[in-house]
Amino acid sequence: QKALKRLDEKIAVIESEQAEQSNTKIREVKDARDASVGELEERRKEIEAKFDEEIAEKLDPIIKAGQRLEQNLQDDMGSSPKTDIHFPDTEIVVVKSSESIANKHISKVQKIVKDQLEELERG
Repeated sequence: QKALKRLDEKIAVIESEQAEQSNTKIREVKDARDASVGELEERRKEIEAKFDEEIAEKLDPIIKAGQRLEQNLQDDMGSSPKTDIHFPDTEIVVVKSSESIANKHISKVQKIVKDQLEELERG
């Protein structure tokens, strides 16, 4: 009887130790997983921030070119240019030389800017 009881106690102690070892190992694996996930999440955020920064660098010149052209058109509203007016750095004609500058041309500039920005964001 006593021998059986001692064996039962010894088995219980061994089971408890094994359970503790298993739980410790599980915690270590989970901690390592959480650390890896955290590192990956941080890397993803860095990549997104870099992408956003690169897009902003490309968008800014387009926006500024559109603003300058829009201002020039407003200043020359009602007049007819001697030559076609193109959106800067493109072959897109905003105002033909035969036309009189009007609000529709300013709207056209805004649409061109919008289209170019969308194209850049799509990549």
